[in-house]
Amino acid sequence: MTDVRSAAEAGDQAERSRVVVGAVQAARRDGFVNLDYFSVARAANVEVWRVKQLFPTWESLVVAAASHWIGAARRQSRVIAETRGAVAYLRHLLRLSQLDPAMMRARVHLMSVACNARGTEDDWYREQYAHLMQDVAQFLGRDMIAGREPRSMAPRHAAKQLTALYDGLQLQYLLTDEPDLLGTWDRAVARMRSGWSSEYTEPTS
Repeated sequence: MTDVRSAAEAGDQAERSRVVVGAVQAARRDGFVNLDYFSVARAANVEVWRVKQLFPTWESLVVAAASHWIGAARRQSRVIAETRGAVAYLRHLLRLSQLDPAMMRARVHLMSVACNARGTEDDWYREQYAHLMQDVAQFLGRDMIAGREPRSMAPRHAAKQLTALYDGLQLQYLLTDEPDLLGTWDRAVARMRSGWSSEYTEPTS
Protein backbone atom coordinates (compact mmCIF):
# COMPACT_ATOMS: atom_id res chain seq x y z
CA MET A 1 0.00 0.00 0.00
CA THR A 2 2.85 2.36 0.89
CA ASP A 3 4.55 1.62 -2.46
CA VAL A 4 1.34 2.38 -4.33
CA ARG A 5 0.90 5.66 -2.46
CA SER A 6 4.53 6.63 -3.09
CA ALA A 7 4.17 5.87 -6.78
CA ALA A 8 0.99 7.96 -6.96
CA GLU A 9 2.68 10.88 -5.17
CA ALA A 10 5.66 10.67 -7.52
CA GLY A 11 3.31 10.67 -10.48
CA ASP A 12 1.47 13.73 -9.15
CA GLN A 13 4.76 15.56 -8.62
CA ALA A 14 5.92 14.78 -12.14
CA GLU A 15 2.61 16.02 -13.52
CA ARG A 16 2.80 19.19 -11.39
CA SER A 17 6.23 19.89 -12.85
CA ARG A 18 4.84 19.36 -16.33
CA VAL A 19 2.03 21.82 -15.65
CA VAL A 20 4.43 24.41 -14.25
CA VAL A 21 6.66 24.15 -17.32
CA GLY A 22 3.53 24.45 -19.46
CA ALA A 23 2.51 27.59 -17.58
CA VAL A 24 5.90 29.18 -18.30
CA GLN A 25 5.64 28.22 -21.96
CA ALA A 26 2.14 29.70 -22.17
CA ALA A 27 3.32 32.88 -20.44
CA ARG A 28 6.14 33.27 -22.93
CA ARG A 29 3.72 32.81 -25.80
CA ASP A 30 0.66 34.73 -24.61
CA GLY A 31 1.95 36.95 -21.79
CA PHE A 32 1.76 36.29 -18.06
CA VAL A 33 -1.29 38.51 -17.65
CA ASN A 34 -3.23 36.41 -20.19
CA LEU A 35 -2.66 33.07 -18.49
CA ASP A 36 -5.63 30.93 -17.53
CA TYR A 37 -6.27 27.27 -16.77
CA PHE A 38 -7.09 26.55 -20.41
CA SER A 39 -3.91 28.02 -21.89
CA VAL A 40 -1.79 26.26 -19.27
CA ALA A 41 -3.53 22.93 -19.84
CA ARG A 42 -3.06 23.27 -23.60
CA ALA A 43 0.66 24.06 -23.26
CA ALA A 44 1.22 21.23 -20.78
CA ASN A 45 -0.93 18.77 -22.77
CA VAL A 46 -2.93 18.00 -19.63
CA GLU A 47 -6.70 18.08 -19.17
CA VAL A 48 -8.06 21.25 -17.56
CA TRP A 49 -9.74 19.30 -14.75
CA ARG A 50 -6.41 17.67 -13.92
CA VAL A 51 -4.61 21.03 -13.78
CA LYS A 52 -7.28 22.28 -11.36
CA GLN A 53 -6.94 19.11 -9.30
CA LEU A 54 -3.17 19.55 -9.02
CA PHE A 55 -3.47 23.30 -8.34
CA PRO A 56 -6.83 23.86 -6.63
CA THR A 57 -6.37 27.64 -6.56
CA TRP A 58 -5.16 29.83 -9.39
CA GLU A 59 -2.80 31.61 -6.97
CA SER A 60 -1.02 28.33 -6.15
CA LEU A 61 -0.33 27.77 -9.85
CA VAL A 62 0.90 31.34 -10.35
CA VAL A 63 3.28 31.04 -7.40
CA ALA A 64 4.61 27.68 -8.63
CA ALA A 65 5.20 29.04 -12.13
CA ALA A 66 6.82 32.25 -10.90
CA SER A 67 9.05 30.35 -8.49
CA HIS A 68 10.17 28.00 -11.24
CA TRP A 69 10.72 30.77 -13.79
CA ILE A 70 11.87 33.86 -11.89
CA GLY A 71 13.17 32.23 -8.73
CA ALA A 72 15.27 29.71 -10.63
CA ALA A 73 17.22 32.48 -12.36
CA ARG A 74 18.18 33.94 -8.99
CA ARG A 75 19.13 30.62 -7.48
CA GLN A 76 21.27 29.65 -10.46
CA SER A 77 23.03 33.03 -10.44
CA ARG A 78 24.14 32.99 -6.81
CA VAL A 79 27.56 31.65 -7.80
CA ILE A 80 28.20 34.99 -9.55
CA ALA A 81 27.47 36.83 -6.31
CA GLU A 82 29.88 34.56 -4.46
CA THR A 83 32.71 35.00 -6.94
CA ARG A 84 32.19 38.45 -8.49
CA GLY A 85 29.94 40.33 -6.08
CA ALA A 86 26.47 41.81 -5.73
CA VAL A 87 26.72 44.28 -8.60
CA ALA A 88 27.75 41.55 -11.05
CA TYR A 89 24.96 39.33 -9.69
CA LEU A 90 22.23 41.89 -10.36
CA ARG A 91 23.76 42.79 -13.71
CA HIS A 92 23.61 39.11 -14.69
CA LEU A 93 19.95 38.91 -13.63
CA LEU A 94 19.29 42.02 -15.70
CA ARG A 95 20.93 40.36 -18.70
CA LEU A 96 18.80 37.23 -18.23
CA SER A 97 15.68 39.41 -18.17
CA GLN A 98 16.81 41.18 -21.33
CA LEU A 99 17.20 37.81 -23.04
CA ASP A 100 13.76 36.72 -21.82
CA PRO A 101 11.46 39.80 -22.02
CA ALA A 102 8.43 37.69 -21.12
CA MET A 103 10.02 36.93 -17.75
CA MET A 104 10.71 40.62 -17.27
CA ARG A 105 7.07 41.45 -18.02
CA ALA A 106 5.91 38.71 -15.63
CA ARG A 107 8.06 40.14 -12.84
CA VAL A 108 6.77 43.68 -13.40
CA HIS A 109 3.19 42.35 -13.48
CA LEU A 110 3.62 40.50 -10.19
CA MET A 111 5.19 43.58 -8.65
CA SER A 112 2.19 45.67 -9.72
CA VAL A 113 -0.31 43.14 -8.37
CA ALA A 114 1.55 42.91 -5.05
CA CYS A 115 1.29 46.69 -4.66
CA ASN A 116 -2.50 46.66 -4.93
CA ALA A 117 -3.70 43.57 -3.09
CA ARG A 118 -2.82 41.00 -0.46
CA GLY A 119 -3.12 37.28 -0.99
CA THR A 120 -1.12 34.11 -1.63
CA GLU A 121 0.36 35.36 -4.89
CA ASP A 122 1.07 38.83 -3.53
CA ASP A 123 2.56 37.62 -0.25
CA TRP A 124 4.86 35.32 -2.20
CA TYR A 125 6.18 38.19 -4.30
CA ARG A 126 6.60 40.50 -1.30
CA GLU A 127 8.56 37.76 0.44
CA GLN A 128 10.73 37.16 -2.63
CA TYR A 129 11.38 40.89 -2.95
CA ALA A 130 12.45 41.11 0.68
CA HIS A 131 14.74 38.10 0.21
CA LEU A 132 16.33 39.72 -2.85
CA MET A 133 17.20 42.87 -0.90
CA GLN A 134 18.49 40.80 2.02
CA ASP A 135 20.64 38.73 -0.32
CA VAL A 136 22.06 41.81 -2.04
CA ALA A 137 22.86 43.44 1.32
CA GLN A 138 24.59 40.25 2.46
CA PHE A 139 26.57 40.00 -0.78
CA LEU A 140 27.60 43.65 -0.47
CA GLY A 141 28.84 43.04 3.07
CA ARG A 142 31.05 40.24 1.75
CA ASP A 143 32.18 42.50 -1.10
CA MET A 144 33.39 45.06 1.44
CA ILE A 145 35.48 42.41 3.18
CA ALA A 146 36.85 41.17 -0.16
CA GLY A 147 37.72 44.71 -1.24
CA ARG A 148 35.28 44.79 -4.15
CA GLU A 149 33.32 47.66 -2.60
CA PRO A 150 34.44 50.59 -0.41
CA ARG A 151 34.51 50.19 3.35
CA SER A 152 32.53 53.41 3.76
CA MET A 153 29.49 51.83 2.06
CA ALA A 154 26.41 50.94 4.13
CA PRO A 155 25.34 47.54 2.67
CA ARG A 156 21.67 47.82 3.63
CA HIS A 157 21.24 51.26 2.05
CA ALA A 158 23.31 50.32 -0.99
CA ALA A 159 21.16 47.21 -1.47
CA LYS A 160 18.04 49.39 -1.56
CA GLN A 161 19.64 51.62 -4.17
CA LEU A 162 20.79 48.75 -6.36
CA THR A 163 17.46 46.94 -6.14
CA ALA A 164 15.59 50.14 -7.04
CA LEU A 165 17.89 50.62 -10.03
CA TYR A 166 17.45 46.98 -11.05
CA ASP A 167 13.66 47.25 -10.97
CA GLY A 168 13.47 50.74 -12.44
CA LEU A 169 15.63 49.89 -15.45
CA GLN A 170 13.46 46.88 -16.27
CA LEU A 171 10.32 49.00 -16.21
CA GLN A 172 12.03 51.66 -18.33
CA TYR A 173 13.23 49.00 -20.77
CA LEU A 174 9.69 47.69 -21.26
CA LEU A 175 8.16 51.13 -21.68
CA THR A 176 10.79 52.75 -23.90
CA ASP A 177 12.65 49.87 -25.57
CA GLU A 178 15.88 51.32 -24.17
CA PRO A 179 18.56 49.53 -26.27
CA ASP A 180 21.49 50.06 -23.90
CA LEU A 181 20.08 48.43 -20.77
CA LEU A 182 23.37 47.10 -19.41
CA GLY A 183 25.29 50.24 -20.36
CA THR A 184 22.76 52.33 -18.43
CA TRP A 185 23.20 49.99 -15.46
CA ASP A 186 26.99 50.28 -15.61
CA ARG A 187 26.96 54.08 -15.74
CA ALA A 188 24.48 54.36 -12.86
CA VAL A 189 26.43 51.90 -10.71
CA ALA A 190 29.65 53.84 -11.35
CA ARG A 191 27.92 56.95 -9.99
CA MET A 192 26.63 55.02 -6.99
CA ARG A 193 30.08 53.65 -6.21
CA SER A 194 31.47 57.17 -6.31
CA GLY A 195 28.95 58.10 -3.64
CA TRP A 196 29.63 54.98 -1.58
CA SER A 197 33.30 55.94 -1.43
CA SER A 198 32.46 59.11 0.50
CA GLU A 199 31.13 59.39 4.03
CA TYR A 200 27.42 60.22 4.03
CA THR A 201 26.38 63.50 5.61
CA GLU A 202 22.81 64.38 6.48
CA PRO A 203 21.36 67.23 4.38
CA THR A 204 21.12 70.50 6.30
CA SER A 205 17.68 71.38 4.96
